[in-house]
Amino acid sequence: MAGQAPQPGQTGVTYLDVRAITIELRDMKPTSSESHSYGLWDGILNWTFPISEDYITRPNTSMPSASGEYSGSIWDEGAEQLRKYLRAQHGCRPVNKRTPVYGILAVGRRVRFFLYDDVTKDIQGWQPDTTFEESHGGQQFYHVKHDAT
Repeated sequence: MAGQAPQPGQTGVTYLDVRAITIELRDMKPTSSESHSYGLWDGILNWTFPISEDYITRPNTSMPSASGEYSGSIWDEGAEQLRKYLRAQHGCRPVNKRTPVYGILAVGRRVRFFLYDDVTKDIQGWQPDTTFEESHGGQQFYHVKHDAT
């Protein structure tokens, strides 16, 4: 039986400290299938947003393999899929029912974050760390290994 996995929120702990996630990432190659990405990102999401703390994650959008992570058209297509999905799920909620809704678009080993806007029924790029863009030369995505926090 495996030992207890480290918990999110502990100082100095990231999802890379979870053995299963590290193994999945290590085994991912540019030629890995789309389903390999599912396992990696599903593990990260469920560790970061545990159901025991009332989070629900809904992986839904297809994720191209790691070989597409540098293609601008794949990112644009994925953002459009995410926009349509969040619009269908949340529409325009009454003001008293609005809570933040975040979207995550993963392509291979890279990820972008979005915030859904009820008023415009659109998504906007969002970064959890306000210093990220400055420290990463303006890039819009995080790398699953190099940018783990």
